[in-house]
Amino acid sequence: MGGGYYMHPRSPARPICLPSQPNFLKTSGGSGAFVYGTEFQSGFFGPKSEYQDVPCAVCEVQAGSKTIMIPGRYKCYPGWKREYYGNLAAGYAKNNNHASAYICIDLKPDYIHGGNGRTVERRRRRRQRRWWTRPWLSPERRCSFGLYDQLMTELRREDRQSFVHFLRMPTEMFDEILQVGPRIAKQNTFYRNPLEPGLKLAITLRHLASGAKYRSMQYG
Repeated sequence: MGGGYYMHPRSPARPICLPSQPNFLKTSGGSGAFVYGTEFQSGFFGPKSEYQDVPCAVCEVQAGSKTIMIPGRYKCYPGWKREYYGNLAAGYAKNNNHASAYICIDLKPDYIHGGNGRTVERRRRRRQRRWWTRPWLSPERRCSFGLYDQLMTELRREDRQSFVHFLRMPTEMFDEILQVGPRIAKQNTFYRNPLEPGLKLAITLRHLASGAKYRSMQYG
């Protein structure tokens, strides 16, 4: 199920059911409407349903004519057949940016496990950074004192066996893996220069080899 983004004031309010294998006529343009996935924002609707993706299905009722959702009731009036019943739900009341629509969620809903799970909430609550990198971790000092630029260079040149102990692989294998460098390289900007691919690879391999966390590895 998809719909508008809750922080977009003019995005569509009514949710839609999307196919798992959509067809496309052409690529999207530079502006227009967007469709975002839908999540349960509460565990109220089912066990462990919070932050799981909401599925949907479009069904045809044989010999059926019309359907109507009646808020405030779980029993149909005489002469009507109940297809399902559940809880009335809508968007968060204090969200000032985006309108929503009332929908009836089945009392025992299905949901897709492994959704993005609080991605939006984490992004919204992310703590403001005091700096991009700590002042003493400047690129110049990293080149002069960092493990990658100093220790690994010395190990590669003078002690290949210690290089293997440090990254759990020989220098030849490290260089072979580093051939993916263009794929993980970032573009230089006016704000800062990106970390070079070799340093990224060394950090990843060192983490896998030692189990060290980023908080301790940042000092190298």
